[in-house]
Amino acid sequence: RAGRAGRVEWVVTELDRGIDALYRAPLGEFTAARNALAKRAGPADAARVKQLAKPTVPAWAVNQLYWRERRTYDALVKASEALRKAHRQLLAGRQADLPAIEAAHRDALKAATAAIRAILQTSGEAATPATMAAVSETLQALPSDDPPGRLTRPLRPLGFEALGTLPTRSSLRAVPKPVPAATPDAGAAKREADAAKREAARVAKALDAARRAEKEAHARRVRAQKALAAAERARDTLQEKLDAATAEVQRLRGELSDSGRAVENAVQERERLERALARLRD
Repeated sequence: RAGRAGRVEWVVTELDRGIDALYRAPLGEFTAARNALAKRAGPADAARVKQLAKPTVPAWAVNQLYWRERRTYDALVKASEALRKAHRQLLAGRQADLPAIEAAHRDALKAATAAIRAILQTSGEAATPATMAAVSETLQALPSDDPPGRLTRPLRPLGFEALGTLPTRSSLRAVPKPVPAATPDAGAAKREADAAKREAARVAKALDAARRAEKEAHARRVRAQKALAAAERARDTLQEKLDAATAEVQRLRGELSDSGRAVENAVQERERLERALARLRD
């Protein structure tokens, strides 16, 4: 947008606001609102709008947390970032108050889950076990690279708890350098140093595997999102054709009914005239 004329800057901003409005609106209105926005947009932006995928219920619910309960959303993101930072500190051999940080993260998750359950209830969407399970996984995956408030699919946590290739917390706490014994013992100190090096090497190897798994998982998710978006666009196109066909069927039924009444009226008029003619001839 930088360097463009003021009018172009305004149009882009208005389009972004329109897209945000799509993801803030009730879920059942998404397709119609998206089509209306595409018609209002210019030719270059209409294609972009038409490619926007309709969110699933869990993704829509987390979007509403962002739009309607921003303080709760921000508190969860802050707690998640603190938890990730604590894990990085442990892997680097530094101390971190992991129990307290995890407790704060659990509290933030609990508050966010309760807020989403209330949003679903007031919006008329069912908070089914499957929906809430997907919501929980998405909340645990925040923050992500996806634009906040515009999720279309649930996220999956890819952090330390989700990747089984990473060491357990007990082994992570063993990473910091051992405290020297009160009575110096060169042999014991060397053994402890060697053990710490081996443990650090094991953790580093596990971390590399976890990063590869995370990258592969991201790639699979992107491919799945693209395929699903294409399928949803095809479904929406078919739905529009079905709606148009249904409306045409209703119109033709009405026309048939009207023509039936016209036939009945014509028959009655013919019979009336035949009777009148018969009386005149008699």
